[in-house]
Amino acid sequence: MSERINVVIYYDGEVRDTENIIVFLSKSTTRLLFSQNIDLTELRKRIKRKIFRTTPMRVSSIKYRFYALVDPMRYDSFDIKGTRSLKVMVQTHLASGSPYLELYVQFSSPNEAFATSTSTAAQRNTRPLHDTSLGYYETSTRSDDVLPTTSTGEGTSYVIDDGGTDDESDVDPP
Repeated sequence: MSERINVVIYYDGEVRDTENIIVFLSKSTTRLLFSQNIDLTELRKRIKRKIFRTTPMRVSSIKYRFYALVDPMRYDSFDIKGTRSLKVMVQTHLASGSPYLELYVQFSSPNEAFATSTSTAAQRNTRPLHDTSLGYYETSTRSDDVLPTTSTGEGTSYVIDDGGTDDESDVDPP
């Protein structure tokens, strides 16, 4: 039996990339539980149904936030675009021992050609983050050997391009 993953989903807000941390600012959050063997199409469908139920919206992007490899007080993130990046996300989460995985999801209507994205550079924040009223959390565990990436110390967002398509078959037929 595969392990179940507890997810906190942030949406309808913004992603701030500060010097030390990637912050998901959102008053809208929800939780989801899924199997570690889920495929990306099914994950998109479950997220959409959890948040919008029958409204014809589609998941336009998913961003995963995790502890940086070189500094336990710093977060990095990468976009989930295909099978490979989804597997890396699951492996990173399982190796971290964190009680939940954090995703920031953006939506668009099926008629929109492009979804908008908000990222904001901010001043360095040296205080630990734990403010559920703004929709972000900090966990206390991390892993040092999961992703083969190098941190730049500037809050870099990593994109794992695995040739995944932008097939948005998560919209239910009318």
